[in-house]
Amino acid sequence: MKAVLKGCRRLMVKNRENLTTDEQVKLTAMLAASPELHVCYTLEEDFRALFNRPLKREEAEKQLEEWVSRVEASSFKALKKYVGTLRNWCSKSSITSLDASIMALPKE
Repeated sequence: MKAVLKGCRRLMVKNRENLTTDEQVKLTAMLAASPELHVCYTLEEDFRALFNRPLKREEAEKQLEEWVSRVEASSFKALKKYVGTLRNWCSKSSITSLDASIMALPKE
């Protein structure tokens, strides 16, 4: 398993659409070898997707809250810490009270 996971970090942080065919094959093998890594990678990719889609503010808030719930239900301390940071940046009432320009969401 160690050989399969070698170079894991680089492939995990690279945008999936920028992976070469060989890198995609290696990433698929790494994710198959480690279910925990697969869940973490899926959470990371889902978070990235939130900011790469044109969503109305309400839909983005809903999807971000769902993502936060999934992170909080996981065992990933680093992601939970990140959620805590997000919460510190936001108002007490909603995690998604970030400035619309930061979230690249259309103002209504």
